[in-house]
Amino acid sequence: MSNAVASPMTRQRTGTTKKTLKREGYFLPQLQNISTFPTPCRTATACRRDAADLYAELGDYTAAIERYKKVVESYMDSPLTRFNVKEIWLRQGLCALAMGDFTQASNLLTYTRNIDPTFQTTREAKFLSTLTDAFSQGDVEVRNKYSAPLIQFDACFS
Repeated sequence: MSNAVASPMTRQRTGTTKKTLKREGYFLPQLQNISTFPTPCRTATACRRDAADLYAELGDYTAAIERYKKVVESYMDSPLTRFNVKEIWLRQGLCALAMGDFTQASNLLTYTRNIDPTFQTTREAKFLSTLTDAFSQGDVEVRNKYSAPLIQFDACFS
């Protein structure tokens, strides 16, 4: 189950081993401390996002979700980056599903409805909602049906 959900959110990394990912995962969170400086705001957010992606690739979904939350906070502060928050919310939801925490994924959808009502009409929200419903109901046929579209959906962002 977790491979079907987690693997699409990973980026294509040629020649990257799990040991390398763990090493990167160790150093990237330390780089996030540069956010205390006023000017490199974009760099700090990029580091947080990369760290979250790495934690997701390593299967540490709790750490990934926490870092995605910080990215969302940064994105919501700027009208220019606010549009990108929908992808982060999707990744956050996929991490919750990968952990088997359907309640957290449902709560995320409710939270996003309160923060940005337009998110519910996006394909990311519809996709996450369908997956959350299917996984929470234990619908194996729907899980299998959406495995291929999930991979295709992620290809849009690669």
